[in-house]
Amino acid sequence: MPTNFTYTALILSQSQNVFDSCEEISKSIDIKFSKASNMMDALEYLMDFKIDIILLDLSIGKEESIEFLQHISGDYENKATPIIALADLEKSQDMSNELSSFNIISFMCNTHWNIQASKLLNFLKITKLNLHVIQDSLVKSEDRGTMDQLTGAYNRYGCEDIFNTLTSRVKAYSEPFSIIMLDIDHFKSVNDTYGHDIGDEVLIGFSNIIMNLIRQNDSLVRLGGEEFIIFLSNANSNIAIKSAEKIRLKIEELMHSSQNLKITASFGVVEYRSNEDMDTLFKRADDLLYQAKDSGRNIVLSEKN
Repeated sequence: MPTNFTYTALILSQSQNVFDSCEEISKSIDIKFSKASNMMDALEYLMDFKIDIILLDLSIGKEESIEFLQHISGDYENKATPIIALADLEKSQDMSNELSSFNIISFMCNTHWNIQASKLLNFLKITKLNLHVIQDSLVKSEDRGTMDQLTGAYNRYGCEDIFNTLTSRVKAYSEPFSIIMLDIDHFKSVNDTYGHDIGDEVLIGFSNIIMNLIRQNDSLVRLGGEEFIIFLSNANSNIAIKSAEKIRLKIEELMHSSQNLKITASFGVVEYRSNEDMDTLFKRADDLLYQAKDSGRNIVLSEKN
């Protein structure tokens, strides 16, 4: 088995017996289980971690079970995650129609559910492992499709997936996000004066500084030329403004090339608005970026300025 392969499950239950059974399953087929005893803890976990399958114990209550499933179905990252529902036979029959629209792949209703679950989870784990091996062989070609080969940032093709992921988290968890649009000041004159090799050095160094400053869940995108966007997850405009100013100062302090060039950048910062499409969001940031350039460059502008 590849060293970087793990099959992960989240169990939502209030029963210690269910948790103990999952612990036994984990030992027997090498699956990583995480536990949550209420809906909010489960949703909080899903905000931070990706999982392969959810085990939902319907004994937590009908209302909470349905509310949890509604959150999952509205989450771009987790809506396709398979779910195993644990219930006694009577409750399973009572709720089956109401739960039919959710991604429940199995109802387990007898006292030996743990044996059924172990076999099903092992099958799903092996299936994922086979896919994992295939996907590993495609990583380089996939990266060429969504990554900028010069800087290591995402390219325009990666933008839509990032945007969809973040907007789904707004809907599912009311989690805000913001973007920073930034542009290297006077970059054309760098290319014209020193040539494109030095221009490429500047772009690489510029990107490295940003990627070392942003968080793991944030994303840097090179839109083209010297224009970039940073997607900041779980960040309102105040957080984004502070982040942009930190990046601006560090670029001013550190940015250079083999020609010892001093480089600066201009910034436009906006927070996502409910139901806004990507083009509208980008246009708001772009307008602020050009205002920053018209105002003398090397500054951060937001709608709060």
